Amino acid sequence: MKNWLFFLSVAVLALLFITLGALAAFRIQSMAVQGNQKVTPQEIYERLSNFMGENLLVVDLSEVAKDLLQDRRIAGVEVRRIWPNQLLVIVKEKEPVFLVKTSRLWGLTAEGEIVPADTLDNAQLPQVRGIKSSNWRAYTLPASPELQQILVFYRAVKSESEQMLSLISEIELSRKRDLTLTMAFGNTKVYLGHQDFEKRLNRLTEILSLGVNGNLTIDLRFENQAIVKEIKADEA
Repeated sequence: MKNWLFFLSVAVLALLFITLGALAAFRIQSMAVQGNQKVTPQEIYERLSNFMGENLLVVDLSEVAKDLLQDRRIAGVEVRRIWPNQLLVIVKEKEPVFLVKTSRLWGLTAEGEIVPADTLDNAQLPQVRGIKSSNWRAYTLPASPELQQILVFYRAVKSESEQMLSLISEIELSRKRDLTLTMAFGNTKVYLGHQDFEKRLNRLTEILSLGVNGNLTIDLRFENQAIVKEIKADEA
């Protein structure tokens, strides 16, 4: 009986040492970061420092992501376990789809959020003019009917042809919220009006598919028709 208890005690102690050793082996010792551009790895490490040393087996990945999403520059986070002791943090930063020129240059995300803009990073984005800001603050959602009109247009472009955005260099918004596009090729201007953007963009796609080039005006403001005119040299 005593021998049995002795061997049982030894087995329990051995199991305990093995378990403790395994737990130590799975403690988070490092983090790898991917997808970040403006948010530095050091900023991410500091924000997530409280997870270092936790057991990779039981760490709550949703809590890791939740902590990082407190940074206003970050739109989404994916966290993965890398065995035996590392976290992989994949960051999606907030990116503008348009540049908005007011008293200064802002970025506008697809969700309508105002973000700081870097013309070097976003030089290829269409620039929106004709909007007056009223003390916008970065990482806010201004209640601006003008911005909403631009977002309606953006959703129409996404629905029709996302490639269309790369063909537009400038968008001018009038007081009546009519949109005029300046295309990135030639000196072509497109008058879209203020509604039915999907239909009008569809007509624009058909016109461009014909291989038109040069200096043109394309007027799509009228129902079911397009007026295409060449801009003369003295009018350009």
